[in-house]
Amino acid sequence: FSLNGHQVLFAMKLLPAGRFEMGSPQSDFRADGSEKPQVGVYIAEGFWMSETTVTQDLYQAVMGVNPSHVVLPKHPVTKVSWLDAIHFCNRLSTLLNLPPAYNICGRRIDWNRNAGGFRLPTEAEWEFAALAKHQYTYAGSYQSDPVAWCQHNSANTSHPVGQKDSNGFGLYDMSGNVYEWCWDWYSSYPETTEQTLFQHSPSGPLKGDTRIARGGSFQSSEDQVRVKSRWSEQPNEATDFIGFRLVQSIR
Repeated sequence: FSLNGHQVLFAMKLLPAGRFEMGSPQSDFRADGSEKPQVGVYIAEGFWMSETTVTQDLYQAVMGVNPSHVVLPKHPVTKVSWLDAIHFCNRLSTLLNLPPAYNICGRRIDWNRNAGGFRLPTEAEWEFAALAKHQYTYAGSYQSDPVAWCQHNSANTSHPVGQKDSNGFGLYDMSGNVYEWCWDWYSSYPETTEQTLFQHSPSGPLKGDTRIARGGSFQSSEDQVRVKSRWSEQPNEATDFIGFRLVQSIR
């Protein structure tokens, strides 16, 4: 489609509903405390997710600016805060005549779950999508190199999206390249003895100090680009190593 004189193409994959175990088992020596305890999650509805993170050219076409420190159109957009990502989702929805997913009043953001516009994934949706019904360490592999740009192979820079192998759902760069903002406020996983259904499509606490980012980046260690690894950042913070990926609810 054409936006502001730019021809833009991006692809979405339809993901199924499903159950999975979120977080790391107590026995995983690589996992820090934020990844434990492991909890059962049921993603009650399928959803659409973009094959790649939002590129600089897509962000430019929608928002009219490219905030990235180095302008490389097919690379992930960076230097975008969580709030910037929210505004992008609403702007793209409006341009494509979809009802915006977020009601924005200053810094207060409410998610309209009945809207069919673009949005950020919940942390649970993100991990479910990255695992793609497998137990791989990284998103699509037990080894980092086939799927992830990270500290040891990136030359300390981002790379064009979609160059590494995809995972089982056909999603690229869910390990490495850039971290990806999620909807949720950061919090510890709830204590539970259940290893079956525990949480029904969770979306995090109602308030907090930092927002979740997932997947690791080109600056991250191999441990940090594992599917289970977690990161959080202030929602108004924009860095060279965090971008975002689009989701749409099925409505």
